[in-house]
Amino acid sequence: SSVLIQTESGVLITDTLVIEAWVENPQASLTPDSVLTEYSLDIRSLTIDLSEEKFKSFAGLLTNDFTLVDVPSGTSIQSVLGISDTKVEIELRYNGLDFDTDHENFHVDIDSSVLIQTETLVLSTDTDTIFAYVEIPVATMSADSMLREWNLDANRLTIDFTEETFLDHNNLEVSNFTLVNAPVGLGIESVSGVSPTQVQLDLVYTGLDFDVTVTDFAVDIIDTVLLQTTSGALRTDSLMIIAYIEDPVSTIVADSSVLNEQRLDYRSLVVTFDEERFFDYLTLNPLNFSLSGAPTGTGIQSITGNSPTQATILLQFDDTDFDVDYNDFRLVIDNSELIQTGSGTLVSNPLSIIAWV
Repeated sequence: SSVLIQTESGVLITDTLVIEAWVENPQASLTPDSVLTEYSLDIRSLTIDLSEEKFKSFAGLLTNDFTLVDVPSGTSIQSVLGISDTKVEIELRYNGLDFDTDHENFHVDIDSSVLIQTETLVLSTDTDTIFAYVEIPVATMSADSMLREWNLDANRLTIDFTEETFLDHNNLEVSNFTLVNAPVGLGIESVSGVSPTQVQLDLVYTGLDFDVTVTDFAVDIIDTVLLQTTSGALRTDSLMIIAYIEDPVSTIVADSSVLNEQRLDYRSLVVTFDEERFFDYLTLNPLNFSLSGAPTGTGIQSITGNSPTQATILLQFDDTDFDVDYNDFRLVIDNSELIQTGSGTLVSNPLSIIAWV
């Protein structure tokens, strides 16, 4: 009343007005920096904008203040950056674990403890879709040189993946791989994982003969060592293995320039092969070797394998007299000792045995 003329005491009260309350409806809008897809999820970021809501302290926001909902396994929050009291950026992390179904209800829950208006446990953003990518694994095989029968034992295969990876390329085993349509005697000697998407196989080959070219040689990789292939096996594309039609040749050479009757019991022969090999030169059976065109009383005393393509034969002779030269003396080897000769025998070149009259 001290500032008024008419009011002599107390205060002068105005008429009344209504102050209407505003009931906030907090909302959070989610915006990714690009379409959310399986193959790029690890490099995506999210922006959350608040309306009718504010962060209590945007500079102090932590990753555990936010929860990802309806995300593929292996997806998490890498970092959080508060931009303002109504905006935050979230960097995603994704370990690449495969998924083949779209996640259509992806959103982020914000803990109410960091918000001013929200009284429920969380404030949920609007939703977005994370699109799956259905991989089509492909295994491409190449060889270090043309696959041919005569050099298979030295060949190396390299397998490269597209849309597939090994679970652990450092612990691959020979048993994880199977040769398909391979010639008999061809196998895998060793396996070397080069990277999650590449492996090298060293081949081993016994040399067992085949005379028909293989046009569909491939490798099966068991699913248990693969990420995308979840059953059966992943088969590579095919390569050709070129057969070689061998013409085995057996050549004998005596330890003396002349085989004669007087010294025949002391002589030895060395047999050497071209385009032929012994199955096992260390266990040669003398019963599978014979002499053709030899004087009566001439035989084989012993046989020693020197290598897969050579052996030494010691002759024996009981001195039975002969007075005519033998000019077609040969060594005959049964096919059971040989790889390339599939039936019958392999007969050597001829030598001469000179009679002593």
